[in-house]
Amino acid sequence: MSFSVDYEVIAGEPDPKGYIWVIERAKGPPLRQPVRLGKKGNLPILVPGWRPEDGPFHTHFEDQAGRRVSPTIELL
Repeated sequence: MSFSVDYEVIAGEPDPKGYIWVIERAKGPPLRQPVRLGKKGNLPILVPGWRPEDGPFHTHFEDQAGRRVSPTIELL
């Protein structure tokens, strides 16, 4: 499965320590991918072994302490 998400940091500057990009699926554990974000951009990822029937898929970002820093959205 491949996913991509457009993002924009709207308050302050991106944390230089980075973030965790979380992609959740209905069947199986989530993916937790460390990422560094600019002010605005697109993140693509290929997740080997995941299938469409593992969905629906949802995503959000967390800070390094595991606190959610974005809303959760459904990946279509």
